[in-house]
Amino acid sequence: FFGFLFPLSCFEFGCSISFLIYSFSVLSLLRMPLVTVRYCEKARQDIELFYDTFGDSTAGQPLLLVMGLGGQMTLWRTEFCQKLADSGFYVIRFDNRDVGLSSHLDHLGTPSAVWGFVQSLFSTPSSPYTISDMAADAVALLDKLAIPRAHLCG
Repeated sequence: FFGFLFPLSCFEFGCSISFLIYSFSVLSLLRMPLVTVRYCEKARQDIELFYDTFGDSTAGQPLLLVMGLGGQMTLWRTEFCQKLADSGFYVIRFDNRDVGLSSHLDHLGTPSAVWGFVQSLFSTPSSPYTISDMAADAVALLDKLAIPRAHLCG
């Protein structure tokens, strides 16, 4: 009888709701921009960074949030970013290369922080890219957004 009134079981209903929530979050991510910031010679491809902004770009002080060591930009919680924007900042969060929805350089291998450090003690590091490359990506993102300087957190 209840199957007629409620054709979906609780499990199916839960999955349907989860799918709707997931679809909504994916659709909201599609509104966020992906921008080509520079060309990477070693990778032989453009580096594209996925980013999101909060606040007024003309009135707020720019604040670049950098998530480290493989963390996606969404680890900077939306509520936190919004509070910063409400405090007068123009907040920019982004996915570093090889993270989230930014360019992945899988064909270059996985960088190892420990092995890179050991190599740097004895020779030139041979990792696919360096922290300097990642810093240059962040600066290039600010350049693309026409932001000459910004506060940095991360």
